[in-house]
Amino acid sequence: MQNQGVKFGLIYGGFTIIVLLVGYWTAPESMMDVTSWRSIVSYLVMGVCMFLAAKKTRDAKGGFIPFGEAFVPPMVTYVIGGLIGILATYLLVNVIDPSLQEVIIEGMIEMQEGIFDSVGMPEDQKIQALEELEEQMTENGAYGLAQISIGFLTNVFFIGLPISAIIAAIVKKKEPEV
Repeated sequence: MQNQGVKFGLIYGGFTIIVLLVGYWTAPESMMDVTSWRSIVSYLVMGVCMFLAAKKTRDAKGGFIPFGEAFVPPMVTYVIGGLIGILATYLLVNVIDPSLQEVIIEGMIEMQEGIFDSVGMPEDQKIQALEELEEQMTENGAYGLAQISIGFLTNVFFIGLPISAIIAAIVKKKEPEV
């Protein structure tokens, strides 16, 4: 496969599906917990796949690559792997096991409550905010198309772009001037 971003995006996406299913079978309540083993392993695999896509692209170009060209493969890897993971999660939550939405809502509310507690939010405000969150998630679904789209775009800008830029800065290598 010529395009390393696509190749490693498919690898990352496939791994994401495996981790998603293992997490679903072992601890479905932690599916949206960014500190769970599932999330940590997924982030590590994501980073390795993004790095390898950039490095293999540089190697294929004779060991030299400018920043702009080094940026594209990890970004493509992130987008393809992310889309595969989102699609798999959407199918799991909305088609295969819709009862999982309740588990996700409970987990997200608990996570949000922990955040409110850590910043010292007053109890009455915390209760009101959690009730509003639960109502909104129950109305719209915990993992509907709108939530997925907004979440994915947010992740592309705040995770995919910065990590791709860091990897590109590490991998870039100028050709020596003769």
